[in-house]
This record gives sequence, C-alpha cells and structure tokens, in this order.
Amino acid sequence: MKTLEKTIIILIALSCLCGLCGKEEDPEITTCTPFYLGREYKTVQIGDQCWMAENLDFNAGAGCWEAPDPIEGWGRYYTWEAAKRVCPDGWHIPTKADWEQMMQYISDQNGGYERKDFELGAIVWYGPAVHLKTNEEWIANKGTNDYGFAAIPAGYRRVEPSTGDVEYAGYNHTGMWWSSSNDGTSARHCFIDHASQEFRNYATASHLVNNGMTIRYIKD
Repeated sequence: MKTLEKTIIILIALSCLCGLCGKEEDPEITTCTPFYLGREYKTVQIGDQCWMAENLDFNAGAGCWEAPDPIEGWGRYYTWEAAKRVCPDGWHIPTKADWEQMMQYISDQNGGYERKDFELGAIVWYGPAVHLKTNEEWIANKGTNDYGFAAIPAGYRRVEPSTGDVEYAGYNHTGMWWSSSNDGTSARHCFIDHASQEFRNYATASHLVNNGMTIRYIKD
C-alpha cells in the first residue's frame, strides 16, 4: 500500500510540474534590445528583427497628438515627418522591406500565406494579421499575438483635405502604422482591420502625410 501511495504522490508531483511548464511564456516570444524614448518600451524579437512591441507614446511637439479620449497603452498619433524627427539613434521607421521580412517570416512559420502585388506598389498578405493582433481589443477577427507584436486597433487621426476638419477614427477596428520607402524619401503605411486577417502595405498619397498614424520603430 505504501508503494502505491508513493507512486500516486510522484505522479501528482509530475503532473504539477507539467502544468507549470505549460504556463511558461511562448518560446517564440522573446525580448530584444530595450527601446528608450522618454521611458522604456517593450520590444520583441521576430525572426532576425527587433521591433517595438508597443505603440510610441512620446510627446514630439508639432505633428503629434493624443486622442480626444486617450486609452492607456494605445500611444499617440504622428505625422510621418514627426515620426522621423524623434526617432532615436540605432532605430528607424520600418521600411517596406522591413515589413515584408516580418510577413515572410510569419508566413514561413505557418505553412505559407498568399501574397499579392497591386498597382502603385500596394501589397496584401492574406492571413498573417491574426498572428499580430491582440485578442481583447478588436471588435471582430481577433488575434492570437503569437509573436508578441501586440497590434492594437488604435485607429488614426485624419484631416479632410477639402475642409481641414479633423477626425479621429478607427477605434477598435483599425490599426495603421507608418512605414517608409527603402530610401526613406516617400511615406508608406501599413494597415490591418477587423474585417479580415489581411496585412496591407500601401504607398501613402502626398495629401495624407499630415495624417496622424501610430508608430513602431525597428532596430537598425
């Protein structure tokens, strides 16, 4: 009987240990070089790249805005020029190639996602956004945040060209981040929303560069 009791105790202990193992952080999610701009921000290693894992929330002065009803952790909105101006040494606004590298890595890790090129350099990846989105904030097509990027639907600040009227839009259903061209001279932006799990990278029309979008820097 004593032998049986000891066996049961050992099995229970092993079961508890396995349970603890199951609660460890996803091995795919690892931090990398800390990012500092006013405070320390979370970072995450995705393949060979080191990304901010939070939207920037730094008062850059001109070309930077808080939302009318700011939500903690959702960051601020920046023009492309403001985002370039405050970027610290050793980091940069992600280029088209940077975003493409991350999408390709996620695609390769998950059996392959369809990718299409469209006019004016637009690119759409069908599916990988599910791995970038958080689970709580999105109104539909939530994410699994498998790689720790923690994409949130903070929306954007839009200026109506014909009237100059300002609108804050996209809460809970749109995420937009600044990008840049490979030579850093023409703005691009990336876009995901609640309607699908697509990730889109577009050339930004010249009249939209004064819109406010969120920013994630990437390490050089």
